[in-house]
Amino acid sequence: MNLECFAYSVGHGDDGICLLARIGPHRILLDCGIADISLLTNTNENKQVVPADIVLCTHAHSDHAQGLLALNQAFPQLPIYMLVKQQRSFCLSIGPNFLSLKSLTSVNLCLGTHQ
Repeated sequence: MNLECFAYSVGHGDDGICLLARIGPHRILLDCGIADISLLTNTNENKQVVPADIVLCTHAHSDHAQGLLALNQAFPQLPIYMLVKQQRSFCLSIGPNFLSLKSLTSVNLCLGTHQ
């Protein structure tokens, strides 16, 4: 099975990290640190194509998460995964005007040991 990795952003300028990994037929979006998600919202015959099967958010810093709200609004069916410990960090470290987990409709909280 092949692994392919596509970088939408690697942390230059105002954007943060946003990588797409393809493993066989599976597409995993690792972080969404881009402010403008238009790169992710490809259209095919006037239909938006969901950019991944799942999103993994590593942590709540804006350079890894600033595009999550827009991505969730564009694709509410796209599941987003993050550690339980990051839930509070979204509101505290990024700021109340940026993102609240209550705004995301498809967040799945995962247990983890990362400090």
